[in-house]
Amino acid sequence: KTEEPQTQLLTLWTVFEVLIDTKQNFMSRSNYITNSLCSVLCNSYYSHVLETLYSQIELSKTVKSAILTEPRGNNPVEKLAYILKDNCALQTKILTALNEYPLEAYKFEHYATLFSSKEKILSNLNRHSNRLRWQIMRIYRNRCMIVHNGKNLPYIDSILENLHYYVDEVFNYVFSKIDIGIDDIEAIFSHARIKESSTIKILEDKKSPMTDDEYRSIIFDY
Repeated sequence: KTEEPQTQLLTLWTVFEVLIDTKQNFMSRSNYITNSLCSVLCNSYYSHVLETLYSQIELSKTVKSAILTEPRGNNPVEKLAYILKDNCALQTKILTALNEYPLEAYKFEHYATLFSSKEKILSNLNRHSNRLRWQIMRIYRNRCMIVHNGKNLPYIDSILENLHYYVDEVFNYVFSKIDIGIDDIEAIFSHARIKESSTIKILEDKKSPMTDDEYRSIIFDY
């Protein structure tokens, strides 16, 4: 509730220090927290991407109807994911329906290209992870500046917005695991790291094509 950005930043970062057990001797506390946060945020990244894309392209009844004709998936967002993966016929139909919406058509085509191969998904995921890591370390750098000399870098409002989002996402993740019976916080963050490793292992395997089950797991099981 405080309006002072420095206090907000310190308080919100403390949330991570309380939630994430850093009692280990193989890396610094800041790196360990950063790695844990990246695991959580990367695991849910593509799910959020597809939810956002669906909300942007459902403005056309033709698009919504086309998505529902995809046989795979339990809901429209999952169906959209499978269409982007390999349903070229429905991709063409949806792009035609988005002819009068060039921005939405561009985004749809962009993600159809992205989700078309393991290599492209992995490259994009690594890029997203690196950007997350840089932003979290910017937050931590400002935290240290505030603690040690009461100063901060001029972009504090921007990173505070990100920090609020990260805290919300972490709480959502923790609560989702508690709902399925994982009530130990350390186990919850371990689960996130294991899931991230599993995703990367699937994407790095160039010998076999990605199955629908693997694809769904990468995007929706986090």
